[in-house]
Amino acid sequence: MVSFTAGSAMIMASDKDQLVVAEEHFETDEEEAASADKEELDTLLVSSLHPPKFIVVENHSVEPRAPWGLWGFYSYSFASEVFAIVSASLFLPITLEQLARDNGYTLPGHEWPCSGSLKSASVGHPSASTSTSPLPHPSSTISAASCEVKLLGAWLDTASFPLYVFSISVVLQALVVASLGDAADNPFMRKLLLIFFAAIGSLSGMLFFFLDSTSSTWSLSAVLSIIANVALGASGVCLNSFIPNLAKTTPKVLEAKSELITLSSPTEDDEHVKTLISNATADISSNGVALGCGSGIMALCLSMLWITSHGGSTDSLRWAIGFSGIWWALFSIPAAFLLPPNRTSLFCHHIVNPFNPTKSCTRYFNMIRQYKQLKNTIRFLMAWFLLSDAFATLTSTSILFAKTTLEMSPSHLILIGVIVPTTGILGALLAPRIQKRLTYCAGLNGSLNMFKLLIAASCLVPCYVSITLIFGVPVLTTEAEMFVLAGVFGLFYGAFQSYARSVYAELIPPGQEAKWYALYSITDKSSSFFGPLVVGVIADYSHNIRYGFLFILVVLLLSFPILNGVDVPSGKLKAEEFSRSNPDK
Repeated sequence: MVSFTAGSAMIMASDKDQLVVAEEHFETDEEEAASADKEELDTLLVSSLHPPKFIVVENHSVEPRAPWGLWGFYSYSFASEVFAIVSASLFLPITLEQLARDNGYTLPGHEWPCSGSLKSASVGHPSASTSTSPLPHPSSTISAASCEVKLLGAWLDTASFPLYVFSISVVLQALVVASLGDAADNPFMRKLLLIFFAAIGSLSGMLFFFLDSTSSTWSLSAVLSIIANVALGASGVCLNSFIPNLAKTTPKVLEAKSELITLSSPTEDDEHVKTLISNATADISSNGVALGCGSGIMALCLSMLWITSHGGSTDSLRWAIGFSGIWWALFSIPAAFLLPPNRTSLFCHHIVNPFNPTKSCTRYFNMIRQYKQLKNTIRFLMAWFLLSDAFATLTSTSILFAKTTLEMSPSHLILIGVIVPTTGILGALLAPRIQKRLTYCAGLNGSLNMFKLLIAASCLVPCYVSITLIFGVPVLTTEAEMFVLAGVFGLFYGAFQSYARSVYAELIPPGQEAKWYALYSITDKSSSFFGPLVVGVIADYSHNIRYGFLFILVVLLLSFPILNGVDVPSGKLKAEEFSRSNPDK
């Protein structure tokens, strides 16, 4: 120490009196030096607890190494997608319709139990010699779709009942998802919310074990379905919010960042790091989707064996939903332990109110108001509003058409559920290869043009079903036709989903991906209530769900004028300019 050296020199050059003064001065300097050393040590200890400056960590929480977090992410994808594919997309609509049918009566007059219900099996067809009713049994003259159930004082077509339930769940889901923006950005709160929604969603599914169509509590199936769907959508938003941080902590990205801080001119290598993060984000997302689809197909096959062995009864359908709830809960447990932050750091946070619809909605409306600066991005979102609604409605309407009009057995309906995602994977893989061979899909607008072609091809499905209504030619009257149509739809739908996200990715401001993808998800969730609601009303008034396909066709066609106003190169340039002038804070 400098003060120590100076004090020693004074001792050697001074007399006895000066020595005393020097010793006092030495003691004072020694105390000051010790205090300075202590402060320096405290600073080093505190700084060592903080993450390195080149790693972005939200809210100063140290994220675990990527492999553990990735295993948690994939575990929840494996868990929740089973409920999404098995129950939300297939068994819930079928079960809701069947529960309503078991408690419904046929038109006209609501005198006889609906065909295919438990009551019709017990009553049977009355013979002319024993019947005292002047009315003939309507099963020979009224189609299976002409079945109504009384609920809340009103008669509803059993085919429209699940559509109404789905519409209500989508509205509530959009409201909840829109309100979770700020909470989902908090590492602690998004994990807590993920666990919470997984718990109540899986529990709602498991409660289907205890429902009985012969009991007055059968209508609770609607409430449980709404809760499960809302929880599924909300947990999906929380799960997606983990992706950016997981991508930043993958081994390749961390290695590149460690090399970056040693460079004096890191501009070029910084772009390399950003590219690695972008690639890691895409890989994590696609791997999660693939794993989720694989688990869904696996669960569908197991459900098919169970339902077939039990003759496709209502109870077997309920048990399939309960099974998917158990699957959801069971494989969510590893995610609760592996997703960041870890259990130790959880106790360092306080719980905040996650529900702030006013603030969240204001933020999203402000984003939409930036139309003049991001015309192409907002136009694409307008088209996405129509397209996501049309495809979601087409899926649920097709399943209900197959059950009520074609009277397909549950095992065959499950087979449709397997065909669609399987051909969807094939379509997603083939579409980029087909695009390279098409001149129309070359150039900077190539992906957008391919996207339009996929929409046009998807229009063939509602067009084909509507031929009977327009020209009177009977089509889609056999199960074989339905299987072929399901394969064709899946082929286009898988590619459609892939291109929708890739086109949108080119139109969003760089560095602001999180909030713009959140708006993309909100647009998807908020739009999907309109189509099922309209088709439900159509089925109620016409008692022919085939008319719903005409409505879906119109919605698909309405998207083309909007997409024709989108220019990807211009939109990409405007998005970059917007990002520079409006940096995300």
